[in-house]
Amino acid sequence: MKWDAWSSELRARLDRFRDAALARGIPTADVERWLGLARPCLLLTCRAEGPVAGRFGGPVMLPPDVPVPLHDEECPEEPDHLIATLDFAALPEGATDLPLPSEGHLLLFAWPELEATEDPTCTSGHTVYVSVGTTVEERRVEYDFDAHFLVDENFDSNLRGELHVECDVSLPDHEILSNDPILVDHPRAKELRGVWSEWVRLGQRGMGRPRHKVRERCR
Repeated sequence: MKWDAWSSELRARLDRFRDAALARGIPTADVERWLGLARPCLLLTCRAEGPVAGRFGGPVMLPPDVPVPLHDEECPEEPDHLIATLDFAALPEGATDLPLPSEGHLLLFAWPELEATEDPTCTSGHTVYVSVGTTVEERRVEYDFDAHFLVDENFDSNLRGELHVECDVSLPDHEILSNDPILVDHPRAKELRGVWSEWVRLGQRGMGRPRHKVRERCR
């Protein structure tokens, strides 16, 4: 199945966002420049009707010579948690403009207790790509929850469920700090991001129901 990356529905969503941003008094030039950042994307959710393209949580299946990514290279007792595994072969063709592999699996790891940072280049997780035919083995990963009390000991067991994929549109939706490079070309970025985030939170991007991103847990 091949999807139209820029369907009329997605263009209509951007038109509604444009109207909302202009209604906030943001100049037309700033809004249009911001809309130039829009890209087609795939939204992964456990509450959609689209095709299954992955799963939340484990098991952790890695090649024998690939270690579980660490939250901190100096702390081998702090491995990242497996958040989700994606199956590239299940992703609809033409739904994004990214040069993604046509097959294989992508494992998404993260540490759930990261604090906010003023460094916009700071990463908050790791990815591991496993090509088709690669020998893998299940890893048993243990965590010291007593030492990291902000992480619920049920965190990993609560990550479960199939991930369904939907065609969507993406605009910057990260916290914009005072030294973020995006402010150079988009001085009204904080306001524009605020309008977009509000739409996401209220479920206005699609057909009137909220979307659930990968960072949320399926129950």
